[in-house]
Amino acid sequence: MPEYLPNGEKTWPTKAMFGVLVFFGLATLVLGTLSLGKGIDLAQNRGENLPASQTLGEEEAGKTIEELQVMDTDGDGLSDFNELYVYGTSPYLKDSDSDTFGDKEEIDGGFDPNCPKGQDCRGTINTNTQAPLANTNKTQVDNTDLLPVDMGAVDTTQRALTPEEKEQLKQLTPAQMRELLLSTGDVTQEQLDAISDDELMAVVEEILAGQ
Repeated sequence: MPEYLPNGEKTWPTKAMFGVLVFFGLATLVLGTLSLGKGIDLAQNRGENLPASQTLGEEEAGKTIEELQVMDTDGDGLSDFNELYVYGTSPYLKDSDSDTFGDKEEIDGGFDPNCPKGQDCRGTINTNTQAPLANTNKTQVDNTDLLPVDMGAVDTTQRALTPEEKEQLKQLTPAQMRELLLSTGDVTQEQLDAISDDELMAVVEEILAGQ
């Protein structure tokens, strides 16, 4: 799992790039497992705490980003889009880690909704920084003039995105990307207002081109 940067030490460029990379890493995991065509597998019935992305059925593959943003299948107050692409929780379970505390309750309290209470998975988190990072070339990131960032000890062992996954990511509009970054809780509206849509999407394109 990645090691997370302390909030107090994150600069705005670091936050923005970290948020984008978190999304790409989670999208890789989710979209990759969707291709397996697995049905919904309730983790608590097996006494396991599987990542939500491993419990999704083939039906999710046919849903668009716009549909997921307005859907709340499990009625826990989190959209299916945020559960899949931001928090890594199950859109079918109000309590993804089966610890009797709902996903939204844990997220609002600053805890990991994928780690049962009482277990030392990764300690407390800053809402949604638990998603694995995609395989990203560090030199490529360092050479990005717009958003330079030193990823340090961040795990970069995830596989590269497939062409199908890249196409799914390219469906995101600048507005959707900004919404995603805002949802991390580490980026403010004022900070996003300081960067143009073209600049933001240029970084996205560069990351996709390097996958």
